[in-house]
Amino acid sequence: DTAPQPVETLLAALIGCEGATLSFVARMKRVRYERVDFALSAVRDVRGSAHLPVDAAAPCPARLTRVAGTASVVTEDPKLDAAALAAIGHIVHERCPVANMFE
Repeated sequence: DTAPQPVETLLAALIGCEGATLSFVARMKRVRYERVDFALSAVRDVRGSAHLPVDAAAPCPARLTRVAGTASVVTEDPKLDAAALAAIGHIVHERCPVANMFE
């Protein structure tokens, strides 16, 4: 029981994909950042997957019902003010294949 749950792996994939996409977008826009820190939370009702008896209809879907988070970018690049970071964040989220699976 020490391995991550599949849902945790999915959320890790989201963070990895957003980080890789940020790296690509920053390179294409010729901006630099030192690091990005992600904070992520997710909600699911375990009754969707663990409802008993298993042959009875579950009272709710077996999926995440909410995923929310922030990405905090650390940079000294003067081109990356709050507006520029917000615009890049929009591009990253729009182009991240894993993030698009959640919509």
